[in-house]
Amino acid sequence: MAVPAEAGDNTIEFHYETPGLHLGAWLTLGGVILLIVYLLICRKLGIRRNKETVCCIDYPVSAEDEALPELTDETDTTEESPAAAEPDEKTAAADDDMEVS
Repeated sequence: MAVPAEAGDNTIEFHYETPGLHLGAWLTLGGVILLIVYLLICRKLGIRRNKETVCCIDYPVSAEDEALPELTDETDTTEESPAAAEPDEKTAAADDDMEVS
């Protein structure tokens, strides 16, 4: 970029303003105000989040085939068939091929 200047000492100042900076700042401020109003209305009406959470960290990891008691439906009377518990020949062969040495 070239700026015409007379010979000698000169002071050249550039001023730049990011396009949309002021609009973005006002929109952000408006969003924060709306969030605060929403939270105040929820508090006044007594609306609360459901604090029950389920996370994989809550359950112990086990190498056993036994299901965790809290995940088992006591009314379920179905049992796994013996055929489903044992892999067939194709599955066993595929598992052998996938072994990493």
